[in-house]
Amino acid sequence: MENLASILEAEIIHTNFIIYICVFACIFILTVILIFKLILGNKKSSQVILTKKQENYKKLKAINLNNNDYKKILYDFTTLGKTCQVNELKDEFYLILENIEKYKYQTDCIKIDKLTISQMEEYIQKLGSYELV
Repeated sequence: MENLASILEAEIIHTNFIIYICVFACIFILTVILIFKLILGNKKSSQVILTKKQENYKKLKAINLNNNDYKKILYDFTTLGKTCQVNELKDEFYLILENIEKYKYQTDCIKIDKLTISQMEEYIQKLGSYELV
């Protein structure tokens, strides 16, 4: 029994649980953030993303054809109409462009005739019935 060591003389090891608690808290917070990002990310992906043609069609539809700034109307209709073209209405669009060509390069205050304005309105309405991709 003389060879036995005393238990009281052994070194007592103290464990520090603060480090474990901090690591667990960090992992928990990162997991919660990841879950919220996944939930909110799905809501963002459900929003409709418009193509360039669809955006330009919205702008084309928003043109006020009864406005007095006819130069801007003609310019906007021409540029937006060219980007929104569909093959089925190509001939009608170029016919309208021929009709408005005489108004484009006038320096005086111009007034577009009602027939041309109605053709432009009809074209915009017909364009809306087609699938713009």
